[in-house]
Amino acid sequence: AASRTTRTTPWQVASAGGVRSIAIHGGTLYGVTAERTLVRQSLAEMTVSSDWASSWADEVSQEVTSIFISGGTLYGVDSSHRVVKTPLDKIEEGPWEVVSAPGVTSVSIYGDTIYASSTERTIVKQTLSKMEKDTAWITAAKGPVMSIAVLSMLEP
Repeated sequence: AASRTTRTTPWQVASAGGVRSIAIHGGTLYGVTAERTLVRQSLAEMTVSSDWASSWADEVSQEVTSIFISGGTLYGVDSSHRVVKTPLDKIEEGPWEVVSAPGVTSVSIYGDTIYASSTERTIVKQTLSKMEKDTAWITAAKGPVMSIAVLSMLEP
C-alpha cells in the first residue's frame, strides 16, 4: 500500500487582532470587530502591528456581525440576524438595505445562491436574485455549523 504523507503549514499572524469576520476586495481587507463595527486595512501595508482604520469606521452607521463581498456589493448580517447589503462605494452613506428574512449568522455567495449558517446551527440557502425580506431560508445541510465560507475562485 502506498504511504500518504500530509504536510501542514502553520498559520502566521498577518495583522493586529480584534476582528471576527473578514472579506477581501481588491487590495483592501475589511473586518468586523467584536463591537460589530466595520473596519478596513490595506493588504499591501498590513503588518502584525498595523491598526485597523477605525476613523473610517466612525463614518459607517451599519453594525454587522459577519461580512461577505460579491460583485461590488458588501453583504453583512445585522444584529437581527438578517442579511443587509450596500454597494462597496456607498458603505458610508447608509442605511444598508435589509434583504432577507431573519435567522442567519454568517453568509457566503456562490453564483446566484446565497448560503448561510443559521441561528439553528444548520446551513441554509436561497436564490440571491429572488431573495426578499420575507423569503424563507431552505435547509441545505444539518449542523452543527457556526460559520460558512465558499471558495470564490470556484465562482461559476
